[in-house]
Parts: sequence; C-alpha cells; structure tokens
Amino acid sequence: MLQFNDGIFQQDNKEPYGEVSRMMAECKELAKEIKKDSPNRRSLPAGLYRTFPTRQVIDELVQLYFTTTETCYPILHYPTFMSEYLACIDALEGAKGSFLVELLLLMSVTGMMHSDDDVRQELGSKTPTWLHISQTWLSAPMEKDRLTIKGIQVHCLLLLARQVNRVGADIVWISAGSLIRMAMQMGLHQDPDHLGDMSTGQKEIRRQLWYTILEMDVQAALDSGMAPMINHADYNTHPPSGQKCDSIAQPHPSFQHLLVESLPLRVRAVIVINSLQQEPEYDQVLVLGNDLSLAFQKAAVAIEREASHSQKPPSQFTQSFCSHLLRRFLLCLHFMYAVKAQKNLLYAHSHKVCLDVALDLIALLNDRLYSRLLIKGGGMFRDIITRGGTDDLFGVEL
Repeated sequence: MLQFNDGIFQQDNKEPYGEVSRMMAECKELAKEIKKDSPNRRSLPAGLYRTFPTRQVIDELVQLYFTTTETCYPILHYPTFMSEYLACIDALEGAKGSFLVELLLLMSVTGMMHSDDDVRQELGSKTPTWLHISQTWLSAPMEKDRLTIKGIQVHCLLLLARQVNRVGADIVWISAGSLIRMAMQMGLHQDPDHLGDMSTGQKEIRRQLWYTILEMDVQAALDSGMAPMINHADYNTHPPSGQKCDSIAQPHPSFQHLLVESLPLRVRAVIVINSLQQEPEYDQVLVLGNDLSLAFQKAAVAIEREASHSQKPPSQFTQSFCSHLLRRFLLCLHFMYAVKAQKNLLYAHSHKVCLDVALDLIALLNDRLYSRLLIKGGGMFRDIITRGGTDDLFGVEL
C-alpha cells in the first residue's frame, strides 16, 4: 500500500515512491504517443507551402504587413518573426506547422493590398482555402500546443484576415470571445510583473497582445450590436510601454498607445450604443460624445506630431487605420439621433457630428492602400462606409 507522508507518497517500507514516479512518466509518454495518431493531431495538408507565391512576393507581403496593420494591431514580434522567417523561407517543407499557418495568414491580410493586380487576384483565389485550413488547425479539440503565444498570434491574425477578406466577417464577435478566453487561460489578463521571472521583451509582447485582443473585442462588439466581452475590472495588465527592447526596431512606429488611451471610453460608448435597456438620456449621449471628440482630437494631434517630427514617420495607411478605429465610435453613438434630427431639431447636433465624421471617414477612400480594405473588406471595413454614406445622404436631404 501507499501512504501520504509529509506531502510525498511512500511505500510501507518507507522508501521514496520512485517506482510510482517512473510508472507515471511511462503513462505520460504513452499518452503522448497515442495523441500523435489521433485525428485532432492531423498535420496540415501535404505540400501546403507549394500554394505560396514566389519568394519575392512573400518578402513584399511581409514588409507590407509590418508597415500597415501591425502598426495599430501589434500581433507579431518583429525580431522573433523575422528570425524564424529567414531561417525557414528557403526550406518551407521543413518548417513547423504553426509558422506556416502564421505566414499564410499574414499573406491573407496583406494580399489585397499588394501593388500588382495579378498577385492580388492570385492571392484572392487562395485566401478562402487558407483561412479554412487555419481555422481547422486552430479549432481542433483544445490542446496545450495551442495555448501558447504563437497560438494567440495565429488566432488574432485569423480574425483580422477574416474581416479583410470578408470570410465570416459578420460573426467575428463570436470568435473574439473564444480568443479572450484563450488569452485569459494563459494569464494575459494579469500583468506579467506578477507572473514570475520574465524578460522585458516577453512582458512587452504579452501586454501588446492583450491590448490588441481588447481592441479587436471592442471593435467586433460595436459591429455586432453586442456588449464588449470584458471590462476594465476583469484585468490588471498594464498598457505596453512602447519602449524598444530589441536591437532590431520595428519598420514603423506603433500607434497602439493612442488606441489604448481611449479604450475605456470607447468601451463605455459601446455599452451605451448597444444597450437593450431604456434609451439613454440625450444629455448623457452629448457628454459621452464630447469626451470621445476630445480624445480623438488629442490622438489626431499626436498623429500629426509623429508624422511631422519622427525620423520614421507613420505611413498614410497607419494614419487612416488609426483614425478609422477611433472615429467610428462617435459616428455610431450619434447615428440614431441623427436620424431623429430629420423630424426633431433638438437632435441637430447629432446630425452635424455624424455628417462631419462621415465625411472624414469617406475621405479615407482617398488613401489608395487603405481604400482597398474599405471597398473589398468586411466587418468594420464594410459597415462604416455604408453608414457613412447614409449619413452623407441625410446631410443632402436636410
């Protein structure tokens, strides 16, 4: 028989339970071998890398990714990704499945922004299949090898790629909930200062990912007419510091800090906008709208300062993306009252706000690169132009 003495199993002869430990270890090894042959461990389709474009095109897509969407949605750690990319790109047949999924999702995000029409058409035809492969890889029965930083990054890329390519873009909010629970299971909602020894770089990666997830959640909630999945009381993770902790700098500065500053305010706005309870007092809407306007003006000044004085000024795409992510909340907050303004001049202010914001957002179509997302994309990329056009029509009628 075995007894429990001083927190350790021991046999009756008082010898340490070495035999039990060995048996447990053998059982674990057997379990691993059994799982390798189970369906949920099935590898990616054979020869998946053969569907990728040429090395030159992949290089261009990688560069495009880090100078566009990554500047507002930090997902991939540039030095880590580039190290793995350079090590694997010329021998993709031997690359890890997780890296192949990461790379094909990156190409799915940036494919429609490539300057070559033929490349855009080729990638556009392949992307739906790539997204389904990625979803299958990610949504296998929950396994520990998905509960990693890499797994979180793949999940974030998948949600972004679905919206960019209009593949299940209208139900991204459901997937965002799964992403949040996955991140919390990994402890991203707890500040890494409380999680033991960790390098500065590792802490920064976790913080950036957590706030990217929160941003995706609030944007998806706005589109779906739902409340955000999480509020400020549910986490204590500090905002990313933005400091450079690597010798290899990002190609362009990140605007994540501008989004983080107004995040609590925008969460409040979504709760008001999508509430199923009694319609809020108009005075409350005016106060919240004024707070949003001030926050966006502050962000606009910071963007302009960065564009004018930085040694690495942000691209026009980055400025357009950040402006879009922020301003659409003000438009949605006042939209219902702008409609009422046609019959009740009490709401004339809401009509003016919506018209001004809608014109600003429609002007984003002048950005050659960003306009491709607005015209071809789904989710947030599609809804705002439709609503902006409606507000513009109201302006003509009144």
